[in-house]
Amino acid sequence: MNDDTPLLDRQPSRSQRKRDHQALQALVESVVGLPLERIQRLDLPPEVHEAVLDARSQRRGAFRRQIRYIAKMIARSGIEGRLRDGFESASLEGRQNTLRLHRAEGWRDRLCDSGDDTLNAFVEAFPHADRQKLRQLQRRCRQAAQSEGVRHGARALFRYIHQVIDEEGATTAEPE
Repeated sequence: MNDDTPLLDRQPSRSQRKRDHQALQALVESVVGLPLERIQRLDLPPEVHEAVLDARSQRRGAFRRQIRYIAKMIARSGIEGRLRDGFESASLEGRQNTLRLHRAEGWRDRLCDSGDDTLNAFVEAFPHADRQKLRQLQRRCRQAAQSEGVRHGARALFRYIHQVIDEEGATTAEPE
């Protein structure tokens, strides 16, 4: 075999093309699993967007066929890089939102279980928080915990803490 073609001019091997297409299918499957509002923000071509929405309602075999079909459409349209970037930013946004929720839960648990020291630490970390409202919610949370009733107080405290954390946008103020 005399192979005079330069190494860079060769096409990828069949195995490499299959691996690439399987990776694209995995990406498409992840995109289909995103929440609807994040799919809307991916800025997909209309036919790909419709196919993704159709895949969300299909089961097993039909789902796999739809994933392969979407992957083929994406490969032909050449938007794989843009889709990958959009998916990564959507995933990052989801992870950041989860971290904010965990942070709010941590502060809620500490505020329900502790006294003024924790309240002062929260107000120091988030100066725009309303100390009086926070104290009222903390008191209501403790009363609900003592009466072994429904944790309405804890839910209200969590909602307020989550709102304060979202307004602040701080990622550094974490409970100890």
